[in-house]
Amino acid sequence: MDNDVLEWTVFPVKEEKKKTLWLLPLLGFLIVLVYLSFGNVFWVVFAMVLLVGSLSGFFTKTIYRFDSEGVDIKRTFHAVHKKWEYFRNFYVDENGIFLSPFKKPSRLENFRGIFVKFGDNREEVISFVREKIKEVRDGGNKGV
Repeated sequence: MDNDVLEWTVFPVKEEKKKTLWLLPLLGFLIVLVYLSFGNVFWVVFAMVLLVGSLSGFFTKTIYRFDSEGVDIKRTFHAVHKKWEYFRNFYVDENGIFLSPFKKPSRLENFRGIFVKFGDNREEVISFVREKIKEVRDGGNKGV
C-alpha cells in the first residue's frame, strides 16, 4: 500500500450491533406512535423517510479515502472531495477526527468542517492527517 493513500470503509449498522439492536425497536415504536397519533399512512411514510434519512449515515456504508491530493468521502447518495489546502486544523475524539478549515476554533466549524469516522485504523488516520495539516501550515514544504 502506498504511504500517500489511506482507504477504509465504515458501516455502523453492521459494526455497532448494540446500537442497532436499540435503534430498530425505537424506530418501530416511533412509527407506531405516528400512526396512532395521525391515523394516516401518508404521515407514517413521511415519518419513516425523515427518520431513516436523518440516520442514513448509520444505515449506509461510507468509504473514506485520503491521498496526497485530499479527502474523498463516498456515501450512497452523495460524495465529498476536499483538498488538503482547505483544512487548517483538526480535532480528535474517540469516534473519529474532525477536519476544520479554520486555524482557531470557530462557531462555523460544524457547518464547514468534515467529521471522519475511524475504522480499525485510528492511529494511521491521526498520523496521516497530522502530516497533511502540517504540510498545509508549512506552505507545502515537507523539509521544514
